[in-house]
Amino acid sequence: MVTLSVQAPVAPHANGVAHDGLYRLQCKAQTYAWGLPMDESEVARLCLADGQMLDPSLPYAELWMGTHPSAPSTLAAPSGQPLSDLLQRHPELLGAAAPAFGIRGLPFLFKVLSIGSALSIQSHPDKALAARLHAERPDVYPDANHKPEMVLALTRCEALCGFAPAEELAGTLAAVPELRAMEGGAGRHARDALALHLAAQYPRDVGVLAALTLNHVTLEAGEALALPANLPHAYLAGQALEAMAESDNVIRAGLTPKLRDAAVLCASLSYDQARPEVLRGERCGGDVGAGEAKAAGEHGLRRYRPSQPFPEFEVWTGRAAPGTKLRLAPAAGPALLLVRRGEARAGARRLGPGHAFFLAAGRGMDLEVAAGGQDLEIAAAACNGMGFGSGEA
Repeated sequence: MVTLSVQAPVAPHANGVAHDGLYRLQCKAQTYAWGLPMDESEVARLCLADGQMLDPSLPYAELWMGTHPSAPSTLAAPSGQPLSDLLQRHPELLGAAAPAFGIRGLPFLFKVLSIGSALSIQSHPDKALAARLHAERPDVYPDANHKPEMVLALTRCEALCGFAPAEELAGTLAAVPELRAMEGGAGRHARDALALHLAAQYPRDVGVLAALTLNHVTLEAGEALALPANLPHAYLAGQALEAMAESDNVIRAGLTPKLRDAAVLCASLSYDQARPEVLRGERCGGDVGAGEAKAAGEHGLRRYRPSQPFPEFEVWTGRAAPGTKLRLAPAAGPALLLVRRGEARAGARRLGPGHAFFLAAGRGMDLEVAAGGQDLEIAAAACNGMGFGSGEA
């Protein structure tokens, strides 16, 4: 298969809606202090592959894909219009998501994370608490929505998530010298190293104690965590995908120079003590290759959906070998698609590393992977239950 070095144009309808429902996006990187240097950051790698100019002196932390007003995606040149504008003019592109969520934008935000140092100890309110906090303190809690999240590891990732089981906490209390001081005991504990590591990043921050009380979770590439409302958590290190309901509501209590609202966090937390569920996704087909080159094993599509699903989103990954096809069946709702590696064609379109797309509801496509290159690797977010295959008759 011969691939082109430029994207071939696709003629739109007169009303501005693309014939194939696929819209190339320009997405924005965020340079937060906890990000990774440009030469280590997956966010930076994808932006550079997409042709963006970056400042090598900055840490690159997040790549945002969606209609969130803080960093909205725009249609690629020559249009440049915000994706939100297109969807407001043409809500039919949202399919079943428009009546389900009563909106004219995307109900989810899709991100790439490059984590160099710990994010804050935090939780997110449920809808009832979000509405109350927004009404009382709109300067701190800027909307009335909840913010469930899912994080999917691209490399080995570390996180703190939920309170550790009672027996583990009892062992920690017995072994950590500082916590045994009132008893006059002594000893060392495996969590000491993590606490010291966080203390070096955030000196004199009480949030360091979270290392002694929350579950310390290590995710391997391809594993995910679902984070519902009122669950204490913090990401510590690694590179990952993240999907969430579109909201800015974060209740912080440590490992941060930002505003802390410990009283609200402690009053709203879920204090269940259990190890968190690690998701490994479910195979959902997608490969339509033939002969010896047919995609198999880890190739094809995988869907990540927690046992108690969040209505706003689910996450998909896909992989296909050179010379094969990866089929994305029509979806009932909209999807955001990111090409992480490899090259493919969808009709007249070229898809390459760093390219991000909006895919309209009801539009499927076959991605023809370039022969002689590397595996195609994609990631996507869709509304829960409205992903690939849900829109087929």
